[in-house]
Amino acid sequence: MTVKEVIETVDALRPNEIAAEDKRKWLYELESRIYEDLYVTHEHEGIGFTDTEKILSDDTTELFIKAPHDEIYILYLCSLIDFYHAEYERYANDNALFDALYESCCRFWNSRHISCVRTEITG
Repeated sequence: MTVKEVIETVDALRPNEIAAEDKRKWLYELESRIYEDLYVTHEHEGIGFTDTEKILSDDTTELFIKAPHDEIYILYLCSLIDFYHAEYERYANDNALFDALYESCCRFWNSRHISCVRTEITG
């Protein structure tokens, strides 16, 4: 899913006045979280990561998470739009769905990639 596809879908679901630039920043923040939570903590030979800087300027940038978990991008932006519009009940629902899908995505990634985080035990 591209940045443009996410923003267009979100704008259709939640008509709003929030600038696309702000939505790209939110996607940048989420993609940075995914990078820290999943990508750098696991072996991933042959799998490249999103050029996160391009998210801010290039709507054709392909985001890292693929189907069936790519809806996390949509839910994340919808939840932030609802939060900033003081739609707190809707925000809570979107955020709960986002959290559940993000957790599912993390479990999926963890089941298919070996952790490269090593814990040093000192005595």
